[in-house]
Amino acid sequence: MSAGTNEMPILRQLQLTELDILKEFQRICERHSLTYYLLGGSLLGAVRHSGFIPWDDDIDVGMPRPNYERFASLCDTELGSQFAWQTYRTEPRYPFIFGKLLRNDTLLHDRITQHLPIRHCVSIDVFALDGIPRRAVSRGLHKWTIKLCKLKLGSGMRSRGPKRALAMATRVIPRAWAIAVCEMLARRFPYDDSQIVANLGGAYGYRREAVPKEWLGEGAKLQFEDVKAFGPKEWDKYLTHIYGDYMRLPPEGKRKSDHDLTSVSLGPVLDEH
Repeated sequence: MSAGTNEMPILRQLQLTELDILKEFQRICERHSLTYYLLGGSLLGAVRHSGFIPWDDDIDVGMPRPNYERFASLCDTELGSQFAWQTYRTEPRYPFIFGKLLRNDTLLHDRITQHLPIRHCVSIDVFALDGIPRRAVSRGLHKWTIKLCKLKLGSGMRSRGPKRALAMATRVIPRAWAIAVCEMLARRFPYDDSQIVANLGGAYGYRREAVPKEWLGEGAKLQFEDVKAFGPKEWDKYLTHIYGDYMRLPPEGKRKSDHDLTSVSLGPVLDEH
């Protein structure tokens, strides 16, 4: 992997590039009073490490659906020239139900997506937080409908095993149908009217990604590297729900990223913050 001549480890250079993207994201959110929260490993990193988990290579943020849609619309006019917004609306082969905020002067390839004809840049993941049904039966149908839509959008990814077989089976479903259903469900269960909300694009599965909306609340400011960023108001409950004993470090053999990066090329060399 290439990152110029800087002697700083490539992972740290990648983290600092993502931090730069986060600052641009925060700039727009603050200017327009948009609510967001650090999620997943980024929230865990803020609480346990006051920044990145040392071996982590991405940043995850979530926004209530109305704020997410507002942010997406602002990207056309508000983003600095070195940044770009990427979703299934901007690129016809984009394989995820969430968006990414990219930095244009970079390159990043992941094994499962590197063959797709989309922009491959260093980015942060921006998730929409959506309401979900109250009743268990409706929630089960909702879960599997979202799963089907995600499998369809990701059917071109080079995943392995049963997941790949299921994704291939969805090729008969029109891509436009999957997008329309995802957006219809977001309207059917509005964030503002829901008691339980979920990051439906998250990595931890439907049950773990669904939390009481009151846990998110107005948010709590946490240290993340050299900035303050919002996490859920009840960040301890959120992290316990996702990870259990989240302050316990994993065994050394498991201290590695879940991503399989095949190449990274960064823009201007970044100094340590």
